Amino acid sequence: MIFSLRGRPLMVQPFFAVVECGGVGYGVKLPLDASEFIAAQKGEILLYTRTIIRENAQELYGFLNIAEAELFDFLRELHGIGPGMSLNLISTMGSDGLIRTLLSGDIVSLQKAPKVGKARADKIIFEARLKEKKLQALAERLVSAGGRTAAKMTARDEIKERLYEALQSLGFQQKEIERAEQQISKQFPDAPELTEETLQESIRLYLRCL
Repeated sequence: MIFSLRGRPLMVQPFFAVVECGGVGYGVKLPLDASEFIAAQKGEILLYTRTIIRENAQELYGFLNIAEAELFDFLRELHGIGPGMSLNLISTMGSDGLIRTLLSGDIVSLQKAPKVGKARADKIIFEARLKEKKLQALAERLVSAGGRTAAKMTARDEIKERLYEALQSLGFQQKEIERAEQQISKQFPDAPELTEETLQESIRLYLRCL
């Protein structure tokens, strides 16, 4: 499975980009705001990806932060919602707006997405609210990511995503990492700013507080 891509965009159009990594061009389907963000970039970009294998194709979907990729996963767990519809919902409403809509049961707003009539909107919201705890956790993940949309993504955001990803790969949960972050700010006020150069040092500091 391809978890992430870091490279230079070779081609960008709405909902799609080709990203060159190590001399190979990867075609990636994207939410609309992500493709708009990438089109404005001149250097390397970082995408968190999901691979969808079909009978006659292998598709790669990319997102600007892990939380949005996890929302994509959540939507695909709902009955009758495939990767295309999941991307459509995120593109139309934005990640934070979509989660608010699902949690509040706002059927009218959900119907603004293409190919979502009242019956389908009813079903999506019903199934999503059966998994309310998971949806709330996703909302918290987006808040911890700064409620970011593509236009708000910064280099520091990307580095923080990598720090969280590294700690989660060691088995730590989101809330544990957030508590460690609060503890660090209290106990180590002179801790170095999170940068590419201090990433490994920051990981070790977090581990001391976990």
